[in-house]
Amino acid sequence: MRWASSHHIDDLLAKKKYDEAIDLLEERLQHDPGDFWVRLQFGDALVSKGQKDRAAKVFIGLIEQLASDGKLPKAIAVLKKLKRMEPGQSGVEERLLDLWHEEAEDPANVLSFRSSAARSPLFGDFSREELLEVVRGLELRSYDAGAILVSEGEPGDSLFILTHGTVRAFVRTPTGRNVEVRRMEEGEFFGEVSLLSGGTRSATVTAATPCELLELDRQTLDNISKIHPRVRTIVEEFYVQRAGSEREREARSC
Repeated sequence: MRWASSHHIDDLLAKKKYDEAIDLLEERLQHDPGDFWVRLQFGDALVSKGQKDRAAKVFIGLIEQLASDGKLPKAIAVLKKLKRMEPGQSGVEERLLDLWHEEAEDPANVLSFRSSAARSPLFGDFSREELLEVVRGLELRSYDAGAILVSEGEPGDSLFILTHGTVRAFVRTPTGRNVEVRRMEEGEFFGEVSLLSGGTRSATVTAATPCELLELDRQTLDNISKIHPRVRTIVEEFYVQRAGSEREREARSC
């Protein structure tokens, strides 16, 4: 059987032909039920069609699978989609973290989870209670390819964790030329410098591909830190490690 292309399904969704798109996505899932992107697109299509109960089951299944696989940022992004659709959903954050910790403590998963933590360093140092509050405080943002996420020199009061796509960071040299200093993939984060220093953005970050990011703003961080002060300490430790990296300093001196 020849499966409908992703482009064709995207076109149907853009034209709001949800019934036809849902049928084609279901056919693809019968062939490959583990395809993350098809499952996610299926859930999104069900939301657009108003079939919230079915969509919730899809999203919850994805959250559980991603958490069990150690893909915490991506699991949180799907969680935010679920909560956006049904704000009254309770206990999902706790279930996500329970699954993540259970799998992380399994000796059989040590290597895969160590690799996952390397891609998501910010999450790895929080206790369960601290991480639960951070997860609750995050907001999901989406950007098209080419979008400017933050601009060097502008005020900034939030950090971003990349859950899908690729972004590029540039700094401006004394001659006014923008030099790329970093590319970031899923699990990496940026923006903590201006978040904590109260200063302006130290780089311009653009979306190299369509992207989804989780945002934590200063007010939310302040509120969390009143109860869990170590959360701010952990973010500050990353700030100290990364502020004014050698590569950025070299670019600015060109």
